[in-house]
Amino acid sequence: MKKTLTLLGLGLLTATAVQAQITINQSSFAGWSAGTDSVRYLTNLTALPALPQGPNQTWDLSSINFSAPNAALDYNAGTNAAFPGASFSSELFFSIGAGIDLTSNIWWNNAATSLQQPGETMIRQAYGLGAVTMTNTDSLVFPNQINLYSTPRTVLQYPATFGTNWATNYVSETDFQLTVAAFGLNQAPGSRISYNQEVDTVIGWGKMRLKNAAGTISGYMDVIQVKTHVNSIDSFYINGSPAPATMLSAFGLTQGMETDYFSVAYYRVGEITPLLEVYYNNSNYTSPSSVMAHMLRHATPNAILDVNIDAAISTFPNPVTTGMFQVTLPESTGSWTYELLNTLGQVTASGSLEVNGKQAVVATGGAASGTYY
Repeated sequence: MKKTLTLLGLGLLTATAVQAQITINQSSFAGWSAGTDSVRYLTNLTALPALPQGPNQTWDLSSINFSAPNAALDYNAGTNAAFPGASFSSELFFSIGAGIDLTSNIWWNNAATSLQQPGETMIRQAYGLGAVTMTNTDSLVFPNQINLYSTPRTVLQYPATFGTNWATNYVSETDFQLTVAAFGLNQAPGSRISYNQEVDTVIGWGKMRLKNAAGTISGYMDVIQVKTHVNSIDSFYINGSPAPATMLSAFGLTQGMETDYFSVAYYRVGEITPLLEVYYNNSNYTSPSSVMAHMLRHATPNAILDVNIDAAISTFPNPVTTGMFQVTLPESTGSWTYELLNTLGQVTASGSLEVNGKQAVVATGGAASGTYY
């Protein structure tokens, strides 16, 4: 059986452009508008390929399928006097224990120096506590409120490029009213105060491709790779004093409880939602707990981006400067042919290869100087 080796040749100018570092700044989101983004999650976490960090990476996720159905991320255009400069908000869902899930709206500001979140708002949400306290009249109510962070949380500091890093320390407060007959509480004012320390670093840049909801493989898209670590310490107060430990334990909470979040996000120009975001269980960023992919506005594949790079095939020297180069093949025998493609996907040369111990020489005489894949 005859096998065909297809090599893509990039001229020197093109090769230089490929290595250009990626930078995201305020103008990178100038064309973005609030709306609903569709995302999907990876059910089989073991299918996630290695995602090495560093410059000029190629992250190919075209072999994995993200599970249906799509989930919606809603960005709502608007303003709020409490958050000057903020122009849109997004929903945040979080759990506070005992099966109680809350919703708040995070406000966003694409400022000159950073993409930031100055705070959040919450509409009234009420929950019965009978299943927890065994008294059906007990309740937990979160009133309408504005939560202005002590310092805006920095999502991306501009310019965001390889090697840059930033840290944000901010305090957030969520108010509630608690009724628990056993503790003599009747709509007692309470609060959860969170002390958050976040460190972000741009640890890499490169190109990524993946499948959309229809299963179509995208073209490669330029992204920066941002590693995030958030340490959050929560304190709980009732009537201005620390909440009793026995009360907190009923909700699975403790005073001063500490939580760490580890994630890596891949941002592209023009999109607030990362193309890919991976949450990890550990500080080594090696055990993924959740993987989310953005399903909209992918780059269209073309003749160049459809070429798959086989790690078992390599060329030397590379870049090519003499019109001749050696190819290492995965097999030591067999009948091979080759094709050379230019950056338009056109065949510029073809022929047969004489394989000798997994080695073959391509000598067209007219091979353009540049890098071959």
